[in-house]
Amino acid sequence: RISECMIDLGLISLLEKGILGVIGDAVFLVPVIIYLLTAVICVMLGSNWGAYGIAIPISVILSRSIGGDVALYLGAALAGGLIGEGLCPYLDETSPVVTSIGCGVIPYRKIRFAYWIPLAVLAAVGYVLIGLFKC
Repeated sequence: RISECMIDLGLISLLEKGILGVIGDAVFLVPVIIYLLTAVICVMLGSNWGAYGIAIPISVILSRSIGGDVALYLGAALAGGLIGEGLCPYLDETSPVVTSIGCGVIPYRKIRFAYWIPLAVLAAVGYVLIGLFKC
């Protein structure tokens, strides 16, 4: 149902033209672009479920339209949501965790960033490499 609405609104063709217009023949970059865009959407919304609701239909339809691997694109969207949730500075879990461990918000976020940023970079590199061999 959501995918039909996106097709009717022309969102999918806009994304195809936009993404493929920017990357040209480098289709192997589409999984990492989906991963990064989902992470950014998640941080902006503060919810990985909201990011999934936006990114999953787009990534599945995009993968079918350009002939990519649906599982790879779907995995990139799911991983982007998880990384986005880990990097989001205003999650609903922050206040209870900070209160229970007796730590300030800023030190808590620094500790989380120290773990999540290397994971995000490693996953992005992994999606580029997988895209090279799979697309």
